[in-house]
Amino acid sequence: MTPSTLRTTLGLPHYGIEQLCCLGTLERETDEAIVYLRRTWSLTSGSVAECNDAIVRRATSGKPVSGTARIGTAARRIGGRLKPWAPLLIAMMSGDLQFWLLPDRRSRDWPLLRRAMVRRSDLMKLEHLTFCRTDYPLFPFSPTMSLTDARDMLNLGGAPTHSLASVLGEDRPTAASVSSTQPKPNCLESRVGLSVASVLAASNRLISCGEISERTG
Repeated sequence: MTPSTLRTTLGLPHYGIEQLCCLGTLERETDEAIVYLRRTWSLTSGSVAECNDAIVRRATSGKPVSGTARIGTAARRIGGRLKPWAPLLIAMMSGDLQFWLLPDRRSRDWPLLRRAMVRRSDLMKLEHLTFCRTDYPLFPFSPTMSLTDARDMLNLGGAPTHSLASVLGEDRPTAASVSSTQPKPNCLESRVGLSVASVLAASNRLISCGEISERTG
């Protein structure tokens, strides 16, 4: 399975999937034939299934209690850095972060983590969790991120918009401007996007209304 496919089914940004690989929750495919055919890194089906099963198995049964919010909303209190999605997910799978999965038919086809509800107060206790890329110097982190992932990191709600590139001071290239003959970078997913460095810099000088709302209640 490719990271982009998992991002769609699980609901994590690409950089969160990279974190899960570094921490050993997900395994990269090492079969050279598969890597060659896909022209990018892939994830083993077994590790993906095990991760999904662990989330479903650990979820608290019944309806979410009062004071809960979708984890993506509650996590907006974390700003100024890459969100520690892997440590948070591991906390969920280990039972350190209680959560519920929305059971109604309306949400059953949503990405798994979009259905996850957590107590805001519980997430507040775990906002100290971190993930440092420099601890994994051999991992081929992507130097870019999609607009959707950038909005996740900057705690921006709503639909993605290309105007974010201008806010970051980047001229975002289009797919048509990138030659199909160019070699793909040594990262889990090759795509045209915003540089991670520019999004990180923006997160240190900007704060969204969503983050202010989660921090102030």
